[in-house]
Amino acid sequence: MKRTYTPLLGAGVLAFLLLGQTATADPMPITTIRVGWIGDTHFTDVYVMSQTMTDPKVKLEMNKFQLSQDELNAVAGNSLDMAAMGYIFFLKLLDKGVDVTAVSGVSERGTRLMVRKGVSVKDWSDFSHLKVGVARGSTQDLQFQSCLKEHGVDVKSVQTTAFTNAVDMTIGLQQGSVDAAVMWEPQASQALLNGVASEFEPVYPCAWSSNAMLVVRTEFLKQNRAAVTAILSSLSAAATKLSGDPDLWITEARKFAPLSAEIQGKAITNSGQSVVLHTKDLPKMAGIMFANSYLQHELKPEDFAAHIDLSPLEAATGKSNAELTGN
Repeated sequence: MKRTYTPLLGAGVLAFLLLGQTATADPMPITTIRVGWIGDTHFTDVYVMSQTMTDPKVKLEMNKFQLSQDELNAVAGNSLDMAAMGYIFFLKLLDKGVDVTAVSGVSERGTRLMVRKGVSVKDWSDFSHLKVGVARGSTQDLQFQSCLKEHGVDVKSVQTTAFTNAVDMTIGLQQGSVDAAVMWEPQASQALLNGVASEFEPVYPCAWSSNAMLVVRTEFLKQNRAAVTAILSSLSAAATKLSGDPDLWITEARKFAPLSAEIQGKAITNSGQSVVLHTKDLPKMAGIMFANSYLQHELKPEDFAAHIDLSPLEAATGKSNAELTGN
């Protein structure tokens, strides 16, 4: 008897094999990016960018740091692919020969010069008679020095006390071990609202308002340019979203810095979310840092230019280089 089932069996086997190939096909490749950040109010857009990420091929692995120096060490040790950090820490990485590229701004402002209750300061020259708390080599330290110089006050005439964090600065103000302190948010607003100290003049007119930027290991950028562009798109979206909705900013900031809504509300009035990278501020910062031996090398504008690439940010935002550098 003639057998008639063989072709049907063959077709079934072929269909099964094709189905198996489809089921075992390689999934869409995902690029995981290790991102470092600091849990201060002015870094909220970095925290929120995971929510605004639309590229399914990019996965963010967020790493929160308490101290900027620890984050700096992680970048230098290749434990991070990118990090949100103060402009000055970008300069420190270049000074150490770490090959990184600045690709975006992150935040602006975020500093308050606080004078403890019971102390009177009428003008900048009064600081030469006071004890001032600073975090050595921090953005706030450099802003304070810049303002002293702008107002004709000899920096060496001011007695400073070193602190590693803003919480200890607040305690120093409460206990009277310092008369003033240059602090960052949200602890500065907390000290203000708790009546520990009052704010002197804003430091931005005599220093700079730029605060933090996004830095990427250069080799990682070369190999994952599309992924970096996707992250910058999400960062820009987060910054725009928070800037337009103060209540949302307060809510999101309280998730990683659980202070009262009143404190965070005060802090955001002294903070800004922006991807603008103020390149013109770098020479002034580098000059103060080198003068204080915070840098071993005297960095020049051409040194910065070789490690700044805003083309991914231009692609992500549709804005020009002039717009993205604030020029």
